[in-house]
Amino acid sequence: MLAVRNACTFEPHTSATSCMYSRCLFKDLAWMASNSQKNLESFNPSPCSLEALRMWFVRDLSLMMEWGKCLPIMDTLLLNDKLALMKSFAPIFPLLQLAFYTTAPDESSNGVVIKLEPDIEPPNVDRLNYPDGTYIEKDNDNQNTQEMYTILIESCYKLLKRLQIKQEHIVLYKMLLLHNPDAEGLSSTGKKTIEQERNRLLNHLFIFLSNERGKSNSQMLFSNLLMMSATLNRVASFVRRVFDINHIFNRSNDLIDQLIIVGL
Repeated sequence: MLAVRNACTFEPHTSATSCMYSRCLFKDLAWMASNSQKNLESFNPSPCSLEALRMWFVRDLSLMMEWGKCLPIMDTLLLNDKLALMKSFAPIFPLLQLAFYTTAPDESSNGVVIKLEPDIEPPNVDRLNYPDGTYIEKDNDNQNTQEMYTILIESCYKLLKRLQIKQEHIVLYKMLLLHNPDAEGLSSTGKKTIEQERNRLLNHLFIFLSNERGKSNSQMLFSNLLMMSATLNRVASFVRRVFDINHIFNRSNDLIDQLIIVGL
């Protein structure tokens, strides 16, 4: 998924429902090879406009849905239950992608390098960057995004760095957040299935952290990750506000409208 995101070439989905009906593109080797080619183009850093932010959210939402379809539990759920989980996770997933997979300037790689594990302090911790060189920062001209960006950088990105969260952790964490038994629209059967899977993931994440970091450190790390979920939900409320205002003037009916603002 990361290689596809970095390549910046794939066509985002236009319909959430059609996406859930169609085959999983991540299992299509030809599609993956075609859309994972390293982008050799040099990008000049530039502030991320609302239009660019919307583009990246749509891209990340497309990746979220393809990633979700890879999970075995999806084969056991009704379509409406799958969509309910996607809608619940939609405002958070792009934020987590940006906070963890932020890029940084590097002269040896055409200006962009991906840090898979955020254990090295970046050159500028007041800025988070997308693979195409656009960036968000706390101080910007768009007052609607200042608080949202500040919380994301200070309370999510820097926490991930401080805790030295690795890719294995973030994958399990994303799976945990996706399996939300309180997602609006879940059927009673789906809710029970998701509750069981979420409990299994909670135990798996804690055991994984304990084996890697030791019992005392794992408890601190585990509790911090759970508390960060509340922070991400807070940032997500700003996401809805920003795109809701944008929706009034730009009714595009893209994945943001379908999964975050208006609904299906």
